[in-house]
Amino acid sequence: MADKYYFLKVGCADCTIMHLGRKVVMVDCHQGNLLNGEENILNYIPNNKIDVLIITHQHYDHFDGLQTLIDNNIEVVELWECMYDRRYADNSVDYDEWQEYLKLRDKLNATRYHPSRSTKTYDIVGGQVFNS
Repeated sequence: MADKYYFLKVGCADCTIMHLGRKVVMVDCHQGNLLNGEENILNYIPNNKIDVLIITHQHYDHFDGLQTLIDNNIEVVELWECMYDRRYADNSVDYDEWQEYLKLRDKLNATRYHPSRSTKTYDIVGGQVFNS
């Protein structure tokens, strides 16, 4: 099976889905507004399963599609989370936004959870993920 990469039109937000061999990797998870002709992320998730879900940071437009995954019983095997370190006077992630992310993350019930506070390198070859 050939690898496929989908950069979805989900409004002013992010969601990229990669089919790598038999594996599905999603980077950020925003569900667009379907009434505005934006993409439905569910159309790109075969077999109701995501092997690796990467959340780059905790802004609504990078994680609010988690509720769509939860509501549709999408299995998430691994959740890779890049924690957002606030800088002095940085108000870009507020308390309510952070709490909403934690609530959705916990409901997601991923099989394996990888919080990241340091740089890590992963090689994805033929649908296999290797820690370098």
